[in-house]
Order: sequence, then structure tokens, then C-alpha cells
Amino acid sequence: MADVRYLLWDFGDTLVDERFLWTCPADAPDWRDCYREVTAGNLGRRWSCGTARFDDLAAVMAFRLRMSTAAVVAHAQRCCADIRFFGHAWTAARAHALPQALVTVNPHEFRDWIVPNYGLSEHFDAIVVSAEEGTESKADLCEAAVRLLGCDDRSQALLLDNIQGNVDDWRSRGGSAYWFRNDDDFAAHLATGGWNGLAATV
Repeated sequence: MADVRYLLWDFGDTLVDERFLWTCPADAPDWRDCYREVTAGNLGRRWSCGTARFDDLAAVMAFRLRMSTAAVVAHAQRCCADIRFFGHAWTAARAHALPQALVTVNPHEFRDWIVPNYGLSEHFDAIVVSAEEGTESKADLCEAAVRLLGCDDRSQALLLDNIQGNVDDWRSRGGSAYWFRNDDDFAAHLATGGWNGLAATV
């Protein structure tokens, strides 16, 4: 059984409902589809890897939605101030039972628009953001996180992530991982087996 001593938390669809930027403003009913299309392409990947900023996406979205760039940015910031956290996962993260890092594929704006809004720096010993690391690879981000946490044994670092590929990649490097399917299952698994039990859950 794994000897879990560090926690690596994913953000979107592990701690929070990641659809928070899908909310449409009243005068732009096509916002969600436009946002999803723009972020699914090369510009979205550049945004996640730090070579583009939201202003770049906003300019494209503004043209398509017939909004001003400033209005697109303002709406995105409002969305980031209204994120729904998953009750059980967020409670466990805030308990800070072990040294822990937030490990997320997100743009530079995550640091400015989300981290301070929710006091994330108070709950995590390190925050690793893909835009700052220049990669979308969750395993590479986990490597950065364990260094910051002072962990020299990957098997002691448990990644909690909703994407099975990320879980598999971290395990392939010797890390421990839990595939987060939903908040209720997570709570049941944690209550039954603790952090070591999560690492052993298939």
C-alpha cells in the first residue's frame, strides 16, 4: 500500500465545476459555444501554456460575439468570481491534512483572477500553473510540485485528478494517484480507506 505524505490537487472538475466560464451574458447567448470553440483550438493551447493571454482570446471572441473586448474580459472576470466548489473535495483540501499543492492546467489569469478570490494560497503550500511552467503535461506539473513540496519519493505524492490519462501518466512515473469521478464517491472512498486507500482505488 502507498505511503501517502503529500497531496497534489487538480482544480477543474476535481475541486470545482470547471464550466464556470460557460455562463452566457444576457446579450451574448452564443458565449458558451464561442468560448468552447476558441479554447479547443491552437489559441486555447497557447493560452494554457502561457504564450497567449486572455486579451488574445477576448479579441477573437469579441469579434465573433459582437461585443467589445473590454466587455468580454469583464464578463470572464465575473465568471471567475462565481465558481462552484465541490463540497467534499473542497472540505478535504481546506483541512490541509498533509503538505499539498494545487496542480492545474490553467492560464496566467488563474493566478490573478482565481487564486486571490478564493484564498487558495492559504490552503496550498504550492500552486503550480501550466501557463507558468510552459506545459500542459500534468505529470510534468506534478514533478514541479513535488520539488516545491520537498518530496523526493513520487510514490508518496498522491495526485487527485478527474482525467484518467493524467492519473495514468503520473502513475507511470512512480507517483500515486486517485481518479476522481465525482464528489460523493471521493468522500466515500476517503472515509473508507483514507489517503492511502485512495491511492489503491481502481
